[in-house]
Amino acid sequence: MANTTAAPTVAAPAAVAATRLPTRRRYLMLSLLLIATIINFVDRVNISIAAPFMAKDLGLDKVQMGLVFSAFAWTYAIALIPAGFVADRFGSRWTYGVSLITWSAATMAQGLVGGFASLFGLRLAIGTMEAPAFPANSRAVTVWFPARERGLANSIYLCGQYVGTALFTGGLLWLATTWGWRHVFYTTGVVGVVFGIVWLYVYRDPLQCKKVSKEELQYIEDGGALVKSSQQRTRFNWRQIAELFRYRQVWAICIGKFASTSALYFFLTWFPTYLIEERHITMIKVGFFSILPFIGATCGILLAGSVSDWLIRRGVSLSFARKLPLGQARC
Repeated sequence: MANTTAAPTVAAPAAVAATRLPTRRRYLMLSLLLIATIINFVDRVNISIAAPFMAKDLGLDKVQMGLVFSAFAWTYAIALIPAGFVADRFGSRWTYGVSLITWSAATMAQGLVGGFASLFGLRLAIGTMEAPAFPANSRAVTVWFPARERGLANSIYLCGQYVGTALFTGGLLWLATTWGWRHVFYTTGVVGVVFGIVWLYVYRDPLQCKKVSKEELQYIEDGGALVKSSQQRTRFNWRQIAELFRYRQVWAICIGKFASTSALYFFLTWFPTYLIEERHITMIKVGFFSILPFIGATCGILLAGSVSDWLIRRGVSLSFARKLPLGQARC
């Protein structure tokens, strides 16, 4: 009888135990990442909505608008590497909060510009200030989510870059046509500043979060979340950058990102202008066609993350599970 009664006390599998955790604080943090990413990309795409009206009002030609569109990417690319160091040094809470508030303030200032020089300078500033966002995103997911949930978690916050564009393009077009293009920047900038304050108030790393249960903390740490790394401060060495490029995985990521971003930035910048000036379609149709690529991307990225995590749970190697959705996307 002793052996019979003892049998039911066998520990439940990790996947089952996860459903019984007293708290699920990691999902609140993920929702903050999603909202922040939506704001991040709305503040990138808002200039494409305002561009046809802005160019006419400020007397900007196509070359000047091309420089304005690309200014963001120049400083963003340059600032990404030090931004990753900043995220590791100061943590996701302060890095993301300060980044969000400063780039949103610069976004608001775009509504006050009087010509090319001021607009170009502000786009350079926004690129610099937005650079820490995705390193802080990645760090937050790494410390809050076990490996078996990380693919979907990354997909959820990443889809914010497409969801925000799909949801708010129509509203931004309405603002530009009804109240003027300057209100596009005022509105999106104010929203970003307010949410930056909310982020600083709510977000915490696992070991600093007083509302996460011991069971959830143990679950995510046992699953491979780098919980304790959020307490550590590693010294940065520039030679580590050169060492990274010895790995073919890094080259593969860079090439893939270059390919996807090249297509993405056309839709984030010139697409609405092209539809208005070259295709001569109405604003309602511009709003509709502008969101279609981002709706498709949202569905694709969520499906890819779910499939990747599902493959890992089925015992497929981590390398294959992560590469398969990327390979299908390239096809």
